[in-house]
Amino acid sequence: MERLNHIIKRILFLIPLILVISFLAFCLVRVAPGGPFDSERKPASKEIEKNLAARYHLDQPVWKQYLYFLNGIAHGDLGASLKYRNHTVTDIIKQGLPISMMLGLLSFGLALGIGVPLGFIAAIRKGTWVDYSATLLALAAICVPGFILSPMLILIFSIYLGIFPVALWGSFSHIVLPVFALGIYFSGRVARLTREGMITALQSDFIVTARAKGLSDFSIYFKHALRLGILPVLSYSGPLLADLLTGSFIVENIFQIPGIGVFMVNSSLNRDYTMVVGLALVYSILLLFLNLLVDILYSYLDPRIKLQ
Repeated sequence: MERLNHIIKRILFLIPLILVISFLAFCLVRVAPGGPFDSERKPASKEIEKNLAARYHLDQPVWKQYLYFLNGIAHGDLGASLKYRNHTVTDIIKQGLPISMMLGLLSFGLALGIGVPLGFIAAIRKGTWVDYSATLLALAAICVPGFILSPMLILIFSIYLGIFPVALWGSFSHIVLPVFALGIYFSGRVARLTREGMITALQSDFIVTARAKGLSDFSIYFKHALRLGILPVLSYSGPLLADLLTGSFIVENIFQIPGIGVFMVNSSLNRDYTMVVGLALVYSILLLFLNLLVDILYSYLDPRIKLQ
Protein backbone atom coordinates (compact mmCIF):
# COMPACT_ATOMS: atom_id res chain seq x y z
CA MET A 1 0.00 0.00 0.00
CA GLU A 2 2.84 2.39 0.84
CA ARG A 3 4.43 1.76 -2.54
CA LEU A 4 1.13 2.31 -4.35
CA ASN A 5 0.55 5.61 -2.51
CA HIS A 6 4.04 6.72 -3.47
CA ILE A 7 3.40 5.95 -7.14
CA ILE A 8 0.09 7.83 -7.10
CA LYS A 9 1.75 10.87 -5.48
CA ARG A 10 4.52 10.83 -8.08
CA ILE A 11 2.01 10.64 -10.92
CA LEU A 12 -0.02 13.53 -9.49
CA PHE A 13 3.19 15.55 -9.14
CA LEU A 14 3.94 14.96 -12.83
CA ILE A 15 0.75 16.72 -13.95
CA PRO A 16 1.81 20.29 -12.99
CA LEU A 17 5.32 19.53 -14.22
CA ILE A 18 3.98 18.53 -17.65
CA LEU A 19 1.88 21.72 -17.72
CA VAL A 20 4.97 23.83 -17.00
CA ILE A 21 6.93 22.06 -19.73
CA SER A 22 4.12 22.49 -22.23
CA PHE A 23 3.79 26.20 -21.41
CA LEU A 24 7.54 26.80 -21.80
CA ALA A 25 7.59 24.93 -25.12
CA PHE A 26 4.49 26.82 -26.23
CA CYS A 27 6.10 30.19 -25.50
CA LEU A 28 9.65 29.46 -26.64
CA VAL A 29 8.62 28.21 -30.07
CA ARG A 30 6.83 31.51 -30.67
CA VAL A 31 9.85 33.55 -29.61
CA ALA A 32 11.96 32.04 -32.42
CA PRO A 33 12.35 34.27 -35.51
CA GLY A 34 9.98 33.72 -38.41
CA GLY A 35 6.48 32.35 -38.60
CA PRO A 36 4.65 29.30 -39.92
CA PHE A 37 3.55 31.04 -43.12
CA ASP A 38 6.81 32.81 -44.02
CA SER A 39 7.99 30.11 -46.44
CA GLU A 40 4.89 30.06 -48.64
CA ARG A 41 5.68 30.08 -52.37
CA LYS A 42 3.64 33.19 -53.08
CA PRO A 43 3.48 36.11 -50.69
CA ALA A 44 0.11 36.05 -49.06
CA SER A 45 -1.97 39.19 -49.04
CA LYS A 46 -2.65 40.92 -45.75
CA GLU A 47 -6.20 39.65 -45.81
CA ILE A 48 -5.14 36.02 -46.31
CA GLU A 49 -2.53 36.28 -43.55
CA LYS A 50 -5.16 37.76 -41.25
CA ASN A 51 -7.61 34.94 -42.01
CA LEU A 52 -4.95 32.27 -41.43
CA ALA A 53 -3.93 33.86 -38.14
CA ALA A 54 -7.57 34.01 -37.02
CA ARG A 55 -8.17 30.38 -38.03
CA TYR A 56 -5.32 29.13 -35.84
CA HIS A 57 -5.87 31.75 -33.08
CA LEU A 58 -2.47 33.28 -33.81
CA ASP A 59 -4.01 36.74 -33.60
CA GLN A 60 -4.76 36.19 -29.92
CA PRO A 61 -2.40 36.87 -26.99
CA VAL A 62 -0.08 33.99 -26.12
CA TRP A 63 -1.84 33.22 -22.85
CA LYS A 64 -5.17 32.93 -24.65
CA GLN A 65 -3.62 30.71 -27.33
CA TYR A 66 -2.32 28.49 -24.54
CA LEU A 67 -5.82 28.21 -23.05
CA TYR A 68 -7.11 27.07 -26.46
CA PHE A 69 -4.28 24.53 -26.48
CA LEU A 70 -5.18 23.21 -23.01
CA ASN A 71 -8.83 22.97 -24.00
CA GLY A 72 -7.82 20.88 -27.00
CA ILE A 73 -5.70 18.58 -24.83
CA ALA A 74 -8.66 18.07 -22.50
CA HIS A 75 -10.60 16.78 -25.52
CA GLY A 76 -7.71 14.67 -26.83
CA ASP A 77 -6.83 17.12 -29.60
CA LEU A 78 -3.36 18.68 -29.92
CA GLY A 79 -4.52 20.98 -32.69
CA ALA A 80 -4.11 21.14 -36.45
CA SER A 81 -0.71 21.15 -38.08
CA LEU A 82 0.14 24.51 -39.63
CA LYS A 83 2.18 22.93 -42.42
CA TYR A 84 0.70 19.48 -43.02
CA ARG A 85 -2.65 20.69 -44.23
CA ASN A 86 -5.75 18.65 -43.39
CA HIS A 87 -3.78 16.76 -40.74
CA THR A 88 -3.98 17.12 -36.99
CA VAL A 89 -0.98 16.75 -34.71
CA THR A 90 -2.68 13.79 -33.03
CA ASP A 91 -3.09 11.97 -36.35
CA ILE A 92 0.55 12.51 -37.28
CA ILE A 93 1.73 11.29 -33.87
CA LYS A 94 -0.46 8.19 -34.19
CA GLN A 95 1.10 7.58 -37.58
CA GLY A 96 4.76 8.21 -36.68
CA LEU A 97 5.08 7.20 -33.02
CA PRO A 98 4.57 3.41 -33.53
CA ILE A 99 7.38 3.41 -36.12
CA SER A 100 9.71 5.36 -33.85
CA MET A 101 8.79 3.09 -30.92
CA MET A 102 9.61 -0.04 -32.93
CA LEU A 103 12.94 1.44 -34.00
CA GLY A 104 13.65 2.55 -30.44
CA LEU A 105 12.77 -0.74 -28.75
CA LEU A 106 14.86 -2.78 -31.19
CA SER A 107 17.80 -0.38 -30.78
CA PHE A 108 17.40 -0.49 -27.00
CA GLY A 109 17.39 -4.29 -27.05
CA LEU A 110 20.54 -4.32 -29.20
CA ALA A 111 22.29 -1.84 -26.90
CA LEU A 112 21.51 -3.96 -23.83
CA GLY A 113 22.24 -7.23 -25.61
CA ILE A 114 25.74 -6.06 -26.53
CA GLY A 115 26.57 -3.63 -23.75
CA VAL A 116 25.60 -5.61 -20.65
CA PRO A 117 27.54 -8.82 -21.52
CA LEU A 118 30.52 -6.76 -22.69
CA GLY A 119 30.64 -4.74 -19.47
CA PHE A 120 30.02 -7.82 -17.34
CA ILE A 121 32.91 -9.73 -18.89
CA ALA A 122 35.21 -6.72 -18.59
CA ALA A 123 34.40 -6.36 -14.88
CA ILE A 124 34.97 -9.99 -13.88
CA ARG A 125 38.23 -10.00 -15.89
CA LYS A 126 39.39 -6.63 -14.59
CA GLY A 127 43.00 -5.81 -15.40
CA THR A 128 43.37 -8.51 -18.05
CA TRP A 129 43.54 -8.28 -21.84
CA VAL A 130 39.84 -9.20 -21.90
CA ASP A 131 39.02 -6.09 -19.87
CA TYR A 132 41.20 -3.85 -22.04
CA SER A 133 39.73 -5.26 -25.27
CA ALA A 134 36.14 -4.88 -24.07
CA THR A 135 36.81 -1.32 -22.86
CA LEU A 136 38.41 -0.45 -26.19
CA LEU A 137 35.36 -1.76 -28.07
CA ALA A 138 33.04 0.25 -25.83
CA LEU A 139 35.05 3.43 -26.39
CA ALA A 140 35.08 2.83 -30.14
CA ALA A 141 31.29 2.50 -30.12
CA ILE A 142 30.87 5.73 -28.14
CA CYS A 143 33.20 7.63 -30.48
CA VAL A 144 31.08 6.78 -33.55
CA PRO A 145 27.57 8.25 -33.04
CA GLY A 146 24.61 7.26 -35.18
CA PHE A 147 24.73 10.23 -37.56
CA ILE A 148 28.32 9.26 -38.51
CA LEU A 149 27.78 5.51 -38.55
CA SER A 150 24.59 5.70 -40.64
CA PRO A 151 26.21 7.05 -43.85
CA MET A 152 29.05 4.54 -43.45
CA LEU A 153 26.59 1.66 -43.19
CA ILE A 154 24.64 2.90 -46.21
CA LEU A 155 27.84 3.26 -48.24
CA ILE A 156 29.10 -0.25 -47.39
CA PHE A 157 25.99 -2.41 -47.09
CA SER A 158 23.60 -0.59 -49.44
CA ILE A 159 25.68 0.96 -52.21
CA TYR A 160 28.76 -1.27 -52.42
CA LEU A 161 27.36 -4.65 -51.32
CA GLY A 162 23.68 -4.06 -52.12
CA ILE A 163 22.51 -6.16 -49.16
CA PHE A 164 20.14 -3.68 -47.53
CA PRO A 165 17.98 -0.87 -48.97
CA VAL A 166 19.30 2.66 -48.69
CA ALA A 167 16.29 4.17 -46.94
CA LEU A 168 12.55 4.07 -46.18
CA TRP A 169 10.65 1.67 -43.91
CA GLY A 170 8.60 -1.40 -44.62
CA SER A 171 10.30 -4.78 -44.37
CA PHE A 172 12.85 -6.38 -42.07
CA SER A 173 15.67 -5.38 -44.42
CA HIS A 174 14.77 -1.70 -43.88
CA ILE A 175 15.10 -2.10 -40.11
CA VAL A 176 18.59 -3.59 -39.84
CA LEU A 177 20.82 -0.61 -40.64
CA PRO A 178 19.03 2.11 -38.58
CA VAL A 179 18.72 -0.23 -35.58
CA PHE A 180 22.41 -1.08 -35.81
CA ALA A 181 23.36 2.60 -36.19
CA LEU A 182 21.44 3.56 -33.05
CA GLY A 183 22.10 0.46 -30.95
CA ILE A 184 25.87 0.27 -31.39
CA TYR A 185 26.48 3.80 -30.13
CA PHE A 186 24.43 3.30 -26.96
CA SER A 187 25.85 -0.20 -26.38
CA GLY A 188 29.22 1.42 -25.65
CA ARG A 189 27.69 3.58 -22.91
CA VAL A 190 25.81 0.60 -21.47
CA ALA A 191 29.02 -1.47 -21.45
CA ARG A 192 30.92 1.17 -19.51
CA LEU A 193 28.12 1.64 -16.98
CA THR A 194 27.81 -2.13 -16.51
CA ARG A 195 31.55 -2.48 -15.98
CA GLU A 196 31.68 0.32 -13.41
CA GLY A 197 28.59 -0.97 -11.60
CA MET A 198 29.88 -4.54 -11.48
CA ILE A 199 33.31 -3.50 -10.21
CA THR A 200 31.68 -1.46 -7.42
CA ALA A 201 29.36 -4.34 -6.55
CA LEU A 202 32.19 -6.89 -6.46
CA GLN A 203 34.05 -4.70 -3.96
CA SER A 204 31.05 -4.53 -1.60
CA ASP A 205 31.19 -6.06 1.87
CA PHE A 206 28.41 -8.55 1.21
CA ILE A 207 30.34 -9.97 -1.77
CA VAL A 208 33.40 -10.43 0.46
CA THR A 209 31.16 -12.22 2.96
CA ALA A 210 29.68 -14.40 0.21
CA ARG A 211 33.17 -15.44 -0.90
CA ALA A 212 34.10 -16.21 2.71
CA LYS A 213 31.06 -18.49 2.96
CA GLY A 214 32.30 -20.42 -0.06
CA LEU A 215 29.65 -19.46 -2.62
CA SER A 216 30.47 -20.32 -6.21
CA ASP A 217 31.59 -17.70 -8.69
CA PHE A 218 28.39 -18.26 -10.67
CA SER A 219 26.25 -17.49 -7.63
CA ILE A 220 28.33 -14.45 -6.68
CA TYR A 221 28.37 -12.96 -10.16
CA PHE A 222 24.86 -13.67 -11.36
CA LYS A 223 22.73 -13.88 -8.22
CA HIS A 224 24.29 -11.13 -6.12
CA ALA A 225 26.71 -8.80 -7.91
CA LEU A 226 24.80 -8.45 -11.17
CA ARG A 227 21.68 -7.33 -9.34
CA LEU A 228 23.52 -4.26 -8.02
CA GLY A 229 25.92 -3.90 -10.92
CA ILE A 230 23.05 -3.35 -13.34
CA LEU A 231 21.65 -0.39 -11.37
CA PRO A 232 23.68 2.30 -13.21
CA VAL A 233 22.36 0.89 -16.48
CA LEU A 234 18.83 0.98 -15.11
CA SER A 235 19.21 4.65 -14.14
CA TYR A 236 20.44 5.44 -17.64
CA SER A 237 17.68 3.39 -19.28
CA GLY A 238 14.91 5.91 -18.55
CA PRO A 239 16.19 8.85 -20.62
CA LEU A 240 17.81 6.46 -23.11
CA LEU A 241 14.59 4.61 -23.81
CA ALA A 242 12.61 7.84 -24.05
CA ASP A 243 15.14 9.16 -26.56
CA LEU A 244 15.03 5.97 -28.61
CA LEU A 245 11.24 5.59 -28.47
CA THR A 246 10.76 9.05 -29.92
CA GLY A 247 13.35 8.25 -32.55
CA SER A 248 16.77 9.65 -33.17
CA PHE A 249 15.91 12.71 -35.25
CA ILE A 250 19.05 12.64 -37.35
CA VAL A 251 19.09 8.88 -37.98
CA GLU A 252 15.42 8.90 -38.96
CA ASN A 253 16.12 11.71 -41.40
CA ILE A 254 19.14 9.93 -42.89
CA PHE A 255 17.17 6.75 -43.52
CA GLN A 256 13.97 8.68 -44.34
CA ILE A 257 12.02 6.71 -41.74
CA PRO A 258 8.49 8.15 -41.33
CA GLY A 259 8.71 8.37 -37.54
CA ILE A 260 8.08 11.40 -35.38
CA GLY A 261 11.76 12.35 -35.55
CA VAL A 262 11.33 13.43 -39.17
CA PHE A 263 8.25 15.45 -38.27
CA MET A 264 10.08 17.11 -35.38
CA VAL A 265 12.93 18.29 -37.60
CA ASN A 266 10.67 19.47 -40.41
CA SER A 267 8.27 21.17 -38.02
CA SER A 268 11.09 23.02 -36.28
CA LEU A 269 12.42 24.29 -39.59
CA ASN A 270 8.94 25.28 -40.80
CA ARG A 271 7.89 26.92 -37.49
CA ASP A 272 4.95 24.54 -37.22
CA TYR A 273 4.02 25.67 -33.71
CA THR A 274 1.36 23.10 -32.90
CA MET A 275 3.46 20.19 -34.19
CA VAL A 276 6.59 21.20 -32.27
CA VAL A 277 4.70 21.68 -29.00
CA GLY A 278 2.75 18.43 -29.45
CA LEU A 279 5.89 16.38 -30.11
CA ALA A 280 7.76 18.08 -27.24
CA LEU A 281 4.85 17.19 -24.97
CA VAL A 282 4.92 13.54 -26.07
CA TYR A 283 8.67 13.34 -25.47
CA SER A 284 8.35 14.97 -22.03
CA ILE A 285 5.59 12.61 -20.93
CA LEU A 286 7.57 9.56 -22.08
CA LEU A 287 10.70 10.79 -20.32
CA LEU A 288 8.94 11.56 -17.03
CA PHE A 289 6.99 8.31 -16.86
CA LEU A 290 9.96 6.16 -17.87
CA ASN A 291 12.05 7.82 -15.16
CA LEU A 292 9.26 7.07 -12.69
CA LEU A 293 9.26 3.44 -13.82
CA VAL A 294 13.05 3.29 -13.41
CA ASP A 295 12.78 4.64 -9.85
CA ILE A 296 10.23 1.97 -8.98
CA LEU A 297 12.34 -0.84 -10.47
CA TYR A 298 15.39 0.59 -8.72
CA SER A 299 13.71 0.22 -5.33
CA TYR A 300 12.88 -3.42 -6.10
CA LEU A 301 16.40 -4.33 -7.20
CA ASP A 302 18.18 -2.53 -4.37
CA PRO A 303 16.54 -3.19 -0.99
CA ARG A 304 18.66 -0.41 0.54
CA ILE A 305 16.59 2.16 -1.35
CA LYS A 306 13.41 3.24 0.39
CA LEU A 307 10.58 5.08 -1.31
CA GLN A 308 10.07 8.48 0.28
